[in-house]
Amino acid sequence: MKDTRDTQNKLFVGNLSYNAGIDQLKELFSTYGTVVEVSIPSDRATGRPRGFAFVVMGDEEEAKKALSADGIEILGRKIAVSTANNKKHHNDRSRGDGDNPRMGGHRRDSSRHRDDRSYGERGNNDRRNSNW
Repeated sequence: MKDTRDTQNKLFVGNLSYNAGIDQLKELFSTYGTVVEVSIPSDRATGRPRGFAFVVMGDEEEAKKALSADGIEILGRKIAVSTANNKKHHNDRSRGDGDNPRMGGHRRDSSRHRDDRSYGERGNNDRRNSNW
């Protein structure tokens, strides 16, 4: 199967009932074209569905048609259909949270954030007597 992570034919289906199944989504989206793949992520701890799904359509044109399923009611809930955003890998630290290393940031090097002027430029070479 081809890698679908970077294509425009992957849809995000939100507000999905926890009782919705892969077959129901395949049936719905097959009216718009070829359904290549349907995945319903589940919670790691409980194993329950997380309330959303991803549907990969045959091509970009079919995916655009399938966007019109937005607002259709399935099992008492109006689903939200949109083009899926590419997820960055967890080890990609580019989305970090400043200097919080737990959120992908980096600890600040304390020497980097001090006044960049040398002691001599401040008029005092003796660190003990400086105003630091």
